Amino acid sequence: MRVCILGTVIGEPRHLLHDTEIGSYKWVNDPPPDAWVLGDSDAELSIDQLCRISGRQIEMTPTPNQARALEVLRSTDPNISVRWRYILPQAQFNAFIKRLLDDARDAVVEGNSAYYIDIFRKTSSFLGSLEPARIDEAKLYAYYEAEKNATNRSTLKSFFSDSSGFAQKVKYHQAATVTGRLTVASGPRILTLDKHKRDIITSSWPDGKVMILDYRSMEPRLALEQVGRPTPEDIYNDINHQLFGDDLEYDRIKVMSISLLYGAQEETFRKLSGLQPDAARDAMEHLGSYFGVRSIRAKLAAEFKANGFIKNRYGRVIRPKKDAPRLLYNYFIQSTAVDAALLGFAGAIDLCKAEKWSIRPLFVIHDALLLDVAPGADIYLDRILDRCADINGFACKFPVRVENVS
Repeated sequence: MRVCILGTVIGEPRHLLHDTEIGSYKWVNDPPPDAWVLGDSDAELSIDQLCRISGRQIEMTPTPNQARALEVLRSTDPNISVRWRYILPQAQFNAFIKRLLDDARDAVVEGNSAYYIDIFRKTSSFLGSLEPARIDEAKLYAYYEAEKNATNRSTLKSFFSDSSGFAQKVKYHQAATVTGRLTVASGPRILTLDKHKRDIITSSWPDGKVMILDYRSMEPRLALEQVGRPTPEDIYNDINHQLFGDDLEYDRIKVMSISLLYGAQEETFRKLSGLQPDAARDAMEHLGSYFGVRSIRAKLAAEFKANGFIKNRYGRVIRPKKDAPRLLYNYFIQSTAVDAALLGFAGAIDLCKAEKWSIRPLFVIHDALLLDVAPGADIYLDRILDRCADINGFACKFPVRVENVS
């Protein structure tokens, strides 16, 4: 394994390359493509990104006091680089370099490198392939003028387009939350846009369509698959039939199921279910048995006790602040669902590109994907849905619904 510390980290004109297998060190002008790089979040093999997704941290300055001083300097010049060899005594500088290399190596060896290479790079590349959306300026402006809530106005404002009629391309954070659930780093704030206002997004083709692909009951399906149980086409109908004699409303079954999987406590579950206390307690117990919750919670609690973290189905490290089994289960299900949905969408867009279909991916909204579809290209949707349904790592199918947005 080779680790490369960028010159910007240590204040050098070249980069320090270390081969951990043979113990060699040398200065290079450019990091080799097979080297893990510290100091560049956009590198193909980025230790910075690896640390973010595994909850690790590498201190990039020699001491905390110097870190605070550098933070002050960078408040006026974000690109400032300190030549530490001319500031530190030789022994302290050498110790700083050794600590950086040791920490960088440990981040790769003990961190999430397999997950990063096999899963994160694929999903990150897919998110990077999203394209700018064309905006109906008249409709957007009407919504903006009518909106009184400041937060909602700010969200709408993020969609205003440039002179070409296209909004800024969205960029997502994949490591801002403990589960990897996406947040918008820059561009249109699609995750907080009211659903009924998505019609501001219009096709870039005359007579084209904006369509949304949406995984059906992703988390419940994952939960059943995790304990090796059958995954019926409509899980909520199956629950109602098997557990409640078809006596409850569909939406109530859905709310109860999701609240259980997301770690709701008994009182919260009761309020969300709208059932009387005894009935809610029984429903919670029946649903827990249906999804096999108890066994998975026990395994996750043991994993956390042994390691101080858990991993999702794909191997992503999750370091929660609390270790209650119900929360560990929630993190496990949510994090796995994030990766599964992104992998499914990535495969579908790979198919679109390989076949050269006139379909542009625009936004991801958790387990949904907005597409700009040219006239006539909707004939390919069945093949796209089939591709989305087959997600790497799972034997079951993940059904997807499709609807028009505008």
